[in-house]
Amino acid sequence: MLLLWIACLIVAVAAGSLASKFERQANCSRLAVGLSHLRSHSNPRRRVRAPLACPQSAWEASGNETYIPLMDTSDWDETGQHTLCAPGISARMFREAPIPREELLSFTPCKLFERIRGRRLWFFGDSQQDALRRATTFFLRKHAVVPLDIRGTLLNFSGVPEILTDGVKPHIYPPRCVALIDDTEICGITLMDGDRWRLPFVFEFLNHIFPKFASDVVIFNYGLHYEWFKSNLPRDLASFAVYRAAVKQSGAWVMPLTVWIDTLPQHFSTHTGEYKRASGLENDTCRDIVSTAPGDFMGPYNALSAQLIANISDLHLSVWNQTRPLHYGHYRAGDCSHYCRPGPHELNIYQMYRLFSEPEFARWQRSTPSV
Repeated sequence: MLLLWIACLIVAVAAGSLASKFERQANCSRLAVGLSHLRSHSNPRRRVRAPLACPQSAWEASGNETYIPLMDTSDWDETGQHTLCAPGISARMFREAPIPREELLSFTPCKLFERIRGRRLWFFGDSQQDALRRATTFFLRKHAVVPLDIRGTLLNFSGVPEILTDGVKPHIYPPRCVALIDDTEICGITLMDGDRWRLPFVFEFLNHIFPKFASDVVIFNYGLHYEWFKSNLPRDLASFAVYRAAVKQSGAWVMPLTVWIDTLPQHFSTHTGEYKRASGLENDTCRDIVSTAPGDFMGPYNALSAQLIANISDLHLSVWNQTRPLHYGHYRAGDCSHYCRPGPHELNIYQMYRLFSEPEFARWQRSTPSV
């Protein structure tokens, strides 16, 4: 807890906070007290173990040479119906994806499951990351311990303190997890932004609650919530980099593998596709991004975070270029931020698998056993 308090002060100073020294100390003390409160009131669900096995999915046994597992919605539950793509849209996206078709045809849930077996796969961030969590959970539904609700089980943390809010609305929501076989889970935390202390708080909180947090994988991004103050995104990421370095230098605990995923493109009728609240885009027609200016190849939010990726994460999940052409893949008119399914999020699941197949991930797996 002392380490957290010290790291919090370092982050506040490094970020150039305008608050007084007294205010920074008070905020850090609130953080430490809030963590103690959550830890003392938490009762996380025990993780269920099952015999080591990788069940064969129905599509793997069918021998259907044109069936793409990522596109399967045969037992989609009601929580995903409103995001289902219009007829023909999913097939078009998968057809136009810059991924060899034979790779998509051969990519099965079992292959992804083998990469995360015995670990928790976390998704931190805004609605984009929650959608990726749901898509990943649905893709691995045959490996669930019990019949699956892709929303997951909200872990029972009573007495969530004010530390999680800005006095108006929550910026961090309690973890939500789905138990898979072999002590594996898919979990998510809605994190609206990483403003100075929020992201360090989440990491400290989970490390105290889950004894095996060091063997988990965390995929995170919350870039779209910096619409009004884009300059705050690199500031807050730099603060997290300071915190991350302090944890590593102290040796007090081992952080999980962290993966920064690109901020996905928006397709509003603006120069770079991004939403501008004052521009009356609520009923906009989604369109291709037309900008060819230097730096726009990665989008405005990714351009701001690009120089910090090596300091805030172990791996980088690059998906922006793959998603940029899919302006027709949003699930309702006027919303050119959120995507229908199966579509970009499912394609990103495949890119996640490819990243988890890289030598860097394999070396981490060997150095950080899951059991």
